Amino acid sequence: MKIKDSVAGILVLGLMWASVSIAMVQSDAIDPEFKKYIVHSVDRRSMPETLLNGFGLTTHDVGRSFALIVGVSRYPRMQQKEYRYLAPADRDIDLLVAYLKNQQFFDEIVVLRDDAVSFDNLRYFLESYFPDQLQKYPKSRFLFAYSGHGMTEGNSGYLLTSSATSLKDKQHSIDMFAVHGFSKHTIDAAYQSLFLINACHSGAFLGTWREGPWDMLLNRPGAHAIMSSGAADSSFGEADKGSFFYQKLIDGLNGAADPRGKGVITVADLGTYLHDEVGLATGGKQVPTLPQDIWSGVSDGGMFFFNRQKAIRIADLPVWNPKSVLTLGSEDLSEAEELWRTGDYSAELTLLQNLSSNGNPRATAELGELYELGPKGVTKDEARAVKLFQQAADVGDTRGMTYLGVAYKNGMGGLIEDDARAVKLFQQAADAGDARGTFYLGLAYQFGKGGLAMDETRAVKLYQQAADAGDARGMAYLGVAYGNGMDGLAMDEVRAVKILQQAANAGDGLGMAYLGWAYEVGLGGLTKDEARAVKLYQQAADAGDTRGMAYLGVAYERGLGGLTKDEARAVRLYQQANDAGDQIGTVHLGEAYEYGKGGLAKDEARAVALYRQAAAGNIPSAIQALKRLGVK
Repeated sequence: MKIKDSVAGILVLGLMWASVSIAMVQSDAIDPEFKKYIVHSVDRRSMPETLLNGFGLTTHDVGRSFALIVGVSRYPRMQQKEYRYLAPADRDIDLLVAYLKNQQFFDEIVVLRDDAVSFDNLRYFLESYFPDQLQKYPKSRFLFAYSGHGMTEGNSGYLLTSSATSLKDKQHSIDMFAVHGFSKHTIDAAYQSLFLINACHSGAFLGTWREGPWDMLLNRPGAHAIMSSGAADSSFGEADKGSFFYQKLIDGLNGAADPRGKGVITVADLGTYLHDEVGLATGGKQVPTLPQDIWSGVSDGGMFFFNRQKAIRIADLPVWNPKSVLTLGSEDLSEAEELWRTGDYSAELTLLQNLSSNGNPRATAELGELYELGPKGVTKDEARAVKLFQQAADVGDTRGMTYLGVAYKNGMGGLIEDDARAVKLFQQAADAGDARGTFYLGLAYQFGKGGLAMDETRAVKLYQQAADAGDARGMAYLGVAYGNGMDGLAMDEVRAVKILQQAANAGDGLGMAYLGWAYEVGLGGLTKDEARAVKLYQQAADAGDTRGMAYLGVAYERGLGGLTKDEARAVRLYQQANDAGDQIGTVHLGEAYEYGKGGLAKDEARAVALYRQAAAGNIPSAIQALKRLGVK
């Protein structure tokens, strides 16, 4: 199966180039269902020997360093709106991934975020995957870090999942005692481990575990836990900086927890610092627990970290700038996303303008995207869009970086086309975990842009990563990849249609356009339905999608799905799609000039110029038209 090049049968992806690092996974065998959660993995032990030697250690004393970072920041079903987005938890995840990877030499990091935080996922990683990995690499270390809402009932504590409807919704929670049980497998397999939980009432996780000894050796085994608050207490944070618990943890590892300048920070050092400093920062309302010994025996050693200030003089560490990691001031944009999905673009514009004016850079980036696309009810303004993208990118917003990359790719709003700069921005956004940036990086690999070698295999992997992270455009391109059997994928029409449906449901215009075509021809087991196809083409066009405009033009030209034939309207849509860079619209506009459709005077020279323009993007129907006209 090939999804159509206008009328005749090939899916064209070229229109888009003419819409935490996620490293290539080197881990040992892992269930494919869970592989997508590994955001960083290297097949070497990255701890510098020179750094270890400074503390009387060698790489024989320290194996690999593994981390499982778990966080829930989005609770869309919460009855009280103010609890639907927990901004500090969102920040915590990004900060921890960047800090552990770039500043503390962790070899592998797994992230479970929002709806990925489930009983089954936690059980798999803590009971199966990490124990297996830790046993393969002797003397390895393990860190567990959680951030999100917590609750208690009686003497039991619970971590709320993203499906929770209130702060007392036990039905949609995970019992801390169960997490405690899963953890035993990892604790037993690790040489040294540390569990950190930032949640209200997190002290309930500790149960009957005991306060650990304070004289812990770097080269001896041990396991400890530090909770952000007592079982009856709340935890606090700042929307633009993260929780106080993890803010102070990073401050401590940057040197504050090593006042004597030893260069190494033990669990005891860190625990004392967090206990004191978080208490001061919150006026005593939140006081973390001191380290608790959670090993089956008695820990005579324990997890340690390097004082970054000393490590930076020995090892080649990148600059630590939390502003480059955090999406500063972002608030929950679920309401804006819903308005986009339902096609209420005017209301979304007003909402994003208000959020942007209040200092929300993600809203600023999305506002720019609205001006770029100019969907129904919004005046298109590319120059304004570029200004907004730059504004968001300047304060570290990854979506702003991605959209600014698109602007350079397309030479938008007065910018000079610059593929190399575009790819650099996409890579930067993807490295920080932006799903849309990951998608665009895949697009660059597919077409070999910005100095990258053409690599369809890598492109498909990046589309999959973007789709797995919930990016609708990544879903659309992944559906296309399955539809065409792109580079090693088995052609699968049913799966292609299913993924395109997901993209369309999420409001992606290209997904709507291709799903419409699937209904038009009866693809992947769908019953042919021209009326539904036309409705999807209209929705895509209203959302500013150029392929939707081109397909809607074809529908008016042919009178599909009950439409009255209207060649003049069709030509206007072709012109609109062509002006926005859609090569299918270009081909149909060329046909309109060649045959004098829709009130246009016949103009073969103009038609040939348009066909050549589309043929440069390898559009088969354009190439065929030039052959038919005897033009090279």
